[in-house]
Amino acid sequence: MASHGGILGLVFGLWLFARRNGIDPLQLLDAAAAVGPLGIALGRIANIINGELWGRPTTVRWAVIFPRAPLIQGINVPRHPRQLYACLIEGLFVP
Repeated sequence: MASHGGILGLVFGLWLFARRNGIDPLQLLDAAAAVGPLGIALGRIANIINGELWGRPTTVRWAVIFPRAPLIQGINVPRHPRQLYACLIEGLFVP
C-alpha cells in the first residue's frame, strides 16, 4: 500500500507544480512516467538491502542467505534473490 500512496502523492505534487508554473499537467506526467521504471529498480535494490521479498530455496551459485527468512528444518538456507530478478525485469528491461 505504500507504493499506492507514493504514486498518488507524486501525481498530486506534479499536478500542483504544473498548475503553479503554467505547464500542461499531462505532458509533465508523461515525462515523469518515463523515469518510473528507474524508481521501481531502485525500490527493488532497497528490498534486497533490507532483506525483504526473498525467493524460494535453491542451490544455484548466485543464491543469497537472508537472515530474516523463514528457516527450513531449523536451517537458514540460500534462496533466489528475486528482488534482483524483479529489478531487471520490472525496472530495467521494460518492454
